[in-house]
Amino acid sequence: MKKYLLALLMLLPLAASATSLPYFTGPQDPALLQFYLNTLVTEVNALGPTQSDFAVPSNFLDNGAMAVDIRGTGIITCGTTTAPETAYSADRWTCNANVTSGAGRMQVTTTTPAPPLGFQNSERLYRTSGALTQPVCSWQEIPSGRSTQLAGQVAIFSTYAQALAGLAADNGNVINLVVVTGTGTDEGLQSFTASPAITPAFTGVATSLNQAFTITTAWQRYSTTVQIPIGTTEIAVAECFTPTATGAGTTDGFAFTGVQLEAAIGIQTQPSAFKFQPFHVELAAANRYFYRLT
Repeated sequence: MKKYLLALLMLLPLAASATSLPYFTGPQDPALLQFYLNTLVTEVNALGPTQSDFAVPSNFLDNGAMAVDIRGTGIITCGTTTAPETAYSADRWTCNANVTSGAGRMQVTTTTPAPPLGFQNSERLYRTSGALTQPVCSWQEIPSGRSTQLAGQVAIFSTYAQALAGLAADNGNVINLVVVTGTGTDEGLQSFTASPAITPAFTGVATSLNQAFTITTAWQRYSTTVQIPIGTTEIAVAECFTPTATGAGTTDGFAFTGVQLEAAIGIQTQPSAFKFQPFHVELAAANRYFYRLT
């Protein structure tokens, strides 16, 4: 309530002298001033649900801009049909390939491609060799304390993505956004289902979203909505591509950054602007799961 009153107080000086505000243009009828102010108060209050509090960020994902990169620097070899716990690149983002050949790779980069406007880093996910005809995915799990807050709600999953040069010849520049839910407590990504090894072995595991997008070689933002089941107590999200038998190499994949999962407000279906967090906030969140002593 305080922030709405503050916003109103900030508007009052404008109301007194404004010549370009829609509500205060031209000669004013003093009798209508109260009406104008009430209208402004209504509009300011309507903004309330869309505002983000630093204490409770609206993005349910950590390190969505790939800003923290201390857990797995350099080129990371993705986990295979077992747990990907040792295959972290940007903190909180791991990768898994659903074949034993293990040709999936992931790397944080500031170039090739250059990140989209406003971002410093992006993540490259690609395969290096072989007829790797099973999904290669980058995953993040959400702790049960946060996952439970989304139970029974519609969420919006969004990301910036860019196809690398070799993806078109391989699978036509197709990626998938995936949301998996479960009913256990903080089971994490310690094990994956046996076949296919594409989903975490959560108790009560369910794939709530697996939507394909055809992307381009220019950065664009892609988004979709997902209904989180009632009773959900753990969530994992993934960005994947499924190679064919054609092509391989460091450009056979895609880059992504600015990943966000947020609760939809009312009839909202489009994502809000990506919520950047200060670096120290992202670092503190990452250090909850990993720290390195040197």
